[in-house]
Parts: sequence; structure tokens; C-alpha cells
Amino acid sequence: MPARRLENQEVWKNARSVLFFAPLAEELDIWPLLSDTLAGGKSAALPRFVAKTGTYVACAVRDLDHDLSTGQFGIREQPRIAAKFY
Repeated sequence: MPARRLENQEVWKNARSVLFFAPLAEELDIWPLLSDTLAGGKSAALPRFVAKTGTYVACAVRDLDHDLSTGQFGIREQPRIAAKFY
């Protein structure tokens, strides 16, 4: 499994924060990796589309069940800009 190979890399082990993507149905399912990342104490973020500017910002995710909603293009994202990820 690709995600497990990633978790064995030193760069992954040393990372304190990770920017993920929210996959579409036909893309690699990274949700288990994102869940494990949060459970392991790392900071995680997903892109959020800002329609006003036509850009994306990285927004922190702390709880997959409560922090996400369906956003632009039908992709799960953090609905609050206030949760920017740096």
C-alpha cells in the first residue's frame, strides 16, 4: 500500500505538519492516512477554495467527522477560513 511506504520514510516520520489533498472518488484514498496522521499528533491541513479570489488556502483539520463539509467542486474541505494552516 503506497501510504504505508510513505509512513516508513524519514521525511514522514520527522514531519510535524502535512498538507493533504481531498481525493475524488477515482483518486487514491488518503483518508485513512490523514486519520492516522491526526491520531499520531501531527498537524494536518486540506486545501480550501476561496471563490472570491479563485485561489486555495491551506486550512487546518483536527477532526475528520466535524471539521469538513462539501465545498466547491464537490470536494470535502474545511469550511472556515479562520482555520488557516501555516
